[in-house]
Amino acid sequence: QVSADEARKARDSAIAAQVSSLLARDAELASLGIAVDSLDGHVMLRGSTPNTAARKRAGELARSVIGVLEVDNALNVQPRP
Repeated sequence: QVSADEARKARDSAIAAQVSSLLARDAELASLGIAVDSLDGHVMLRGSTPNTAARKRAGELARSVIGVLEVDNALNVQPRP
């Protein structure tokens, strides 16, 4: 039998994997190596993006995943030279 804690961890892993997959399939975001963590449906995005539009897009993609309750978009905007 699966404990509640194991079920929660499995859900969080699935959410993080789905968010990561969406980011990897996005032409602008795929090469950025955005880190994704999930805890109880709260997703944290870490890393950097070249502009605010890319930062916003990453957050929108994360929010689109079923099971995501909140997104902490901690991505930094660092324009490329």
